[in-house]
Order: sequence, then structure tokens, then C-alpha cells
Amino acid sequence: MVVPLAFLEENIARKEECTMAVINTPQSGRLTVSVVETVAGKETIHARNFAGLKPVASDQDAYDVGNAIAGLQKLSLVSISRTNASDLTSA
Repeated sequence: MVVPLAFLEENIARKEECTMAVINTPQSGRLTVSVVETVAGKETIHARNFAGLKPVASDQDAYDVGNAIAGLQKLSLVSISRTNASDLTSA
């Protein structure tokens, strides 16, 4: 879907006129550990998702858990990522 530039400019101007406070309430998180498998010279990346990551968990703790999970794999680690979900409400 393409949004006309005039529409975006109008809404940005309107937003600046009536800015209100927003409350960000963390709800849940997901940890993704991506590994690479090489078969016959072709690399395939596999992502393993782990739901239920506590929003209060530090980034370092999430990274350490991702590394520990990767250490249990026969495949090589490519990346560790964290996705957080939050509810946004007006104050």
C-alpha cells in the first residue's frame, strides 16, 4: 500500500499540534537464536524462537541464554535477537 506524501505531511503536522503522553507497558518478549547449516556447499539459516522472555530480563541475560542455547546446537551461531511486545495507552 502506497501512502501519499501529502497525507503523511498533514498527519505529522497534526501530531505536533496535539501531542499527549503515552504509557508503554511491557508485556512479553521472544528470544530468537539463528544458526547456519551447510549442506553440499549451500548455507541455510534456521531460526529457533523461544517465547515467554520476561520483559524485565536484561539484554545481557538474554544474550547469555541465547549463547547457551547455541552451544547445545551442532550448527554454527549466526545471531541472537530479542523482540519485545508492549501495550501503548494514553496517559
